[in-house]
Amino acid sequence: EAVEINSEDDATASSKTSAIAAPSLLENINSPPLGHPLHDKLVAFAFKVVHMKGKGSGDGRVVFARVYSGKLKAKSVVKVFTPSPTGSPTNPRTERVASLLEIAGGRFDNLDDGSCESGEVCALVGLKTVVTGDTIVLENETKGKKGKNSSQSEPIGSICLAGVASPKPVLTVRLEAASSDDEKKLSEALALLAVEDPSLE
Repeated sequence: EAVEINSEDDATASSKTSAIAAPSLLENINSPPLGHPLHDKLVAFAFKVVHMKGKGSGDGRVVFARVYSGKLKAKSVVKVFTPSPTGSPTNPRTERVASLLEIAGGRFDNLDDGSCESGEVCALVGLKTVVTGDTIVLENETKGKKGKNSSQSEPIGSICLAGVASPKPVLTVRLEAASSDDEKKLSEALALLAVEDPSLE
C-alpha cells in the first residue's frame, strides 16, 4: 500500500511507518550520539546553581545544565518550568541566556556565541530565576503546531522533568548578625546559599 508522507511527524502519528535511526559501528570506532529523530527540540535540566562573583548575572548566578535534546545557544529566549509536589509544573517564566561559560581549570571565559548540544553539559549566564531541578525549553517551541493529517501536536512546554528530591533538614542552626547593619547582608547571603543548596530551609 502506497503511503503519502508529508513529514516525519505525520508519518509516525499515522502509525503507517516507524522511525529508524541506527548507527554504523563498522565505520566508526565509537558509536556516534543517537538521539530520537523526531525530538530535536530543546529540553535541558538545571542540575546545579552556583554564584560566581563577576561571572553570573545580577547576583552572580551561574546555572549548570544538561541538554537532553535539541541545542541551546547564547542569546536564546527560554521558558523555565519548576516541578511541584503535585506533579504539575509551575507557571513558566521567560528568561534569556546571555552567554555560556567556558570552564578550563581555574579560568571562566564568557562565550557570547557559545552553544550546547544534546548530551552536553553547559554553564549558563543570564538566568535570574532558575533553581536546581528546573526544566528549560526554548520559548518559541512551547506552542504546538498543526500538521496536515493530525490534530494539535503536543507542545514541548508540556514536558517538565522530575526535578531533584532534596533530603529533609536534620539540623537547625540559628544565625545572628553581628550588628543591625549586617542583617541585610546576612539575609542576602543566606538566600543565595538556599538557591545553591535546595535542602536548606
